[in-house]
Amino acid sequence: MDLKDIEFLESEISDTTELIHSKSMLSHRNMTLVQVYFVAKDDAFLYLCEDIILHEGDHVYVSGKMKDTLGIVVDVRHQFKVRPSKYERVIAKIDTQLQGEFKIFNRLLLSFDRKSLGKEKISQWFFPPQGEEPYISTYRPDPFPLDDLTQFPIEHARVERGLQYYKEQRVVYMCIDDRYGYAIIRGSEYYEVEFEYNNGIIEDISCSCYCDGHCKHEFAVLLELQYMLQIVEKEFKNEYSKNRYLATIDKDVLWQMSVRWTNKGTIIFHNQIEPIIVN
Repeated sequence: MDLKDIEFLESEISDTTELIHSKSMLSHRNMTLVQVYFVAKDDAFLYLCEDIILHEGDHVYVSGKMKDTLGIVVDVRHQFKVRPSKYERVIAKIDTQLQGEFKIFNRLLLSFDRKSLGKEKISQWFFPPQGEEPYISTYRPDPFPLDDLTQFPIEHARVERGLQYYKEQRVVYMCIDDRYGYAIIRGSEYYEVEFEYNNGIIEDISCSCYCDGHCKHEFAVLLELQYMLQIVEKEFKNEYSKNRYLATIDKDVLWQMSVRWTNKGTIIFHNQIEPIIVN
């Protein structure tokens, strides 16, 4: 839907039935017409939004052909006249505001606060609220030590691809909450990997991809987990031991989601390695 499809207030309506049903704009006071830009497609489309307060820079999911793609609101109109049946809808506004202290280590930002980079918040940055039905997996490996991945039952070809994914830094988010782990990895699309980690032992792991058996995404996540725990042991042992919680996110992802499109806020740098981002 393009701007040319909007019927401006000066236009005449010949369909009296539609006029009767629309009656007055007073009955649609919680409705806006918003233009949503999709970075992946480099294009913008118009959507109707009901009962969700939106501003420029907000991230949203919509219905229709772009339902699986996160979009950015670039224009909000409160006065308009349209035929609602011609427009798809905004179905969800995503929370991209972050508060708290984040440690920088190479490409990653680390948080030890469950309220800062929780998986419930971050997963919405990658997955729409009305996604596909998840796969059910009955594959459960025998427990094996994280520092000996030769015991992980996976095909050699998938090991090679998983190693490549790890080197390409495709794991964009990971968190460990006590013994339960969760990661998001970029493949042909984004996938979720869940695992259980207890005292150096991987007790379970599964991926949301279609792959039969254990996959390259899981292997890449295990390598990333090794790397992340090495960082914690050397640099942030005390911070992690307090809450038994750790979350990491790719700096580029955080910038794109929480900073680039933000219209207001403050970034305070205490020194080169300990920034605090406050919105």
